Amino acid sequence: MKQNVENMLKEAIEREERFRLEQQEAFKKIFLEATKSIFEELPALGMIAFPVYTPVWNDGDECNFTIGEVGFFNEIAAENLEEIREESFYDVYENEEYVLDSPESDKMCSLFAEFLNQMSHSIEGIYGTNSIFYILKNGEIIVDDYDCGY
Repeated sequence: MKQNVENMLKEAIEREERFRLEQQEAFKKIFLEATKSIFEELPALGMIAFPVYTPVWNDGDECNFTIGEVGFFNEIAAENLEEIREESFYDVYENEEYVLDSPESDKMCSLFAEFLNQMSHSIEGIYGTNSIFYILKNGEIIVDDYDCGY
């Protein structure tokens, strides 16, 4: 009997792992389709970046998973991604040479931020928290560790 329970639990864990991987692949497909359409709509867009985090201390407020500021960046930023990844993440937002700034890109960035917030449970469940996402025009998604500082 003990062996039957052990086998059943082991099988349940394996099924859950397969389900999680299938879910991750389905989400990536949805995510890449959405970002592909944005890159097609904005030819000057070279990279989308955003942090996700859960504060560990927040002066009495609940510490919830958060999608940080979404940034749309040009091809120059994408070409300098290795350098950007070594800097403070928010420095890239202040570099006017990198920021894609137009009414069209601002509107699309807001729409994408709304999309991310709607998908936040999937993002947290699949990727965890305290990360920076860099999404490139070629469909590559790079995820780095991130410390929100609080």
